Amino acid sequence: MPTANITHSPLPMDRQTPKTPRNLQIWQQNTHKSKLAQQYILNSAAPKNWDIIAIQEPWLDRFNNARGSTYWCILYLTNHLLDDAPHTRSILMINTNIATDTYTQIDIPSSDITAVKFIGPHGHISLYNIYNDCLHNNSHCWHWVVFPPEKPIYRHVL
Repeated sequence: MPTANITHSPLPMDRQTPKTPRNLQIWQQNTHKSKLAQQYILNSAAPKNWDIIAIQEPWLDRFNNARGSTYWCILYLTNHLLDDAPHTRSILMINTNIATDTYTQIDIPSSDITAVKFIGPHGHISLYNIYNDCLHNNSHCWHWVVFPPEKPIYRHVL
């Protein structure tokens, strides 16, 4: 029986050792629940050029899952797939070249906001992907929970 020479190709150039990013390159887009638009983004956003894809109104399959790829880790809403949760209108896709120990999802019980916090040697940064519905401003209510107003500073002028 003849034997075949099997050669393994190296990982594609888009696959790298996971790292802590110094700068974040973000692609943000509303896909209006279009499978075609979401596939276009996945096929066009080269992992070597983009760190995060923030999508509003993502296309979801019949199991309420978005399409991803081996290059993107999908972060859903905190209440995604709960029986009483409204339809998911915001997702984040994090490049798999970013080390998973450099970010954590921020728990916000809203169908309109997905958030993540990146932690690195120079501090931290939080990213919020917010879908704003034109028919109401419910997502604005979360603004005060996420970003509470500062205590007023009173200054006396003499």
